[in-house]
Amino acid sequence: KNARRALSSAVLADGIYAIGGFDGTHTCRQSKNTTLGITMDEIPSMNVARCTHSSIAIYETQEIYVFGGFDFLPLSSVERYSLINNEWEKIMDMPSSRFMHSSVFVKSGNNNIF
Repeated sequence: KNARRALSSAVLADGIYAIGGFDGTHTCRQSKNTTLGITMDEIPSMNVARCTHSSIAIYETQEIYVFGGFDFLPLSSVERYSLINNEWEKIMDMPSSRFMHSSVFVKSGNNNIF
């Protein structure tokens, strides 16, 4: 029901996640999960409201990472959503703020590279 723009999305085993964004008035902390586009279930809100951010999903650990974004200023924060625990956790700050960017996950041997 609440249209948003400048959000990011990620896919895990249970569905497609619509994360954050801007509703025309406010930067959003909310995220939703949809299964086959039939229902939109709200999940816990992120710690930081953000739009124009990037996100990646890690299928093996059932986690989503969200990087940077914008909330009246560029953001450097990074958060992780755990499908298993159904919660967001602030995990670090990037060395510099970023918005309107992309992120990619690469597994190289035993190392995860973001």
